[in-house]
Amino acid sequence: MNKELSLEKALGMTPQEKKDLVERIAQDACDFEKKCRGCCQVVVAAIQNNLKIGSIELYKAASAMGAGVAGNGEICGALLAGILCIGVIYGRDSKEKLTTYSEKYQDARDRAGSLSDKYRAEFGSLRCCDVLEKLHGRLFNLRKSEDREAFSVPEIHDKCAFITCKKAAQMAAEVLLEVGGPNDY
Repeated sequence: MNKELSLEKALGMTPQEKKDLVERIAQDACDFEKKCRGCCQVVVAAIQNNLKIGSIELYKAASAMGAGVAGNGEICGALLAGILCIGVIYGRDSKEKLTTYSEKYQDARDRAGSLSDKYRAEFGSLRCCDVLEKLHGRLFNLRKSEDREAFSVPEIHDKCAFITCKKAAQMAAEVLLEVGGPNDY
């Protein structure tokens, strides 16, 4: 990883350099998920480590979003990570403008919508429980200890790392590095 890489530098990369960066972010998310688990947090970490965005607070906040928001099986935590990073980079940055139209707000929403569309096209749903059922042929309630235990075996869990976290991080990085929104000065 290039410790000097920033989002501005990444946006100026050649298409091949961007492709390599996207692949590195995706692989980092997969590797982090296999080591420490927490789909939302690991995708945030992979993006943060490679693009130098956000803060430790973003990383910490992501810890409660895994397994479909606090283990509830709702929106996929890996997808949420990408949406959070889009907001950090492209979102509205002035609390004073909370009641007025903002190009930044719309840009962040458009990019998050694009990511959501890509994710849904890939996995058929935005919901963690649906994705897990598609990957494993069964539902998991990750708030129940017996399902957490069943999910935690490497041949089950690592499928999520290799497929869901990796793909969500890849898609998020692609959207983050797209040029053409109102914030690309």
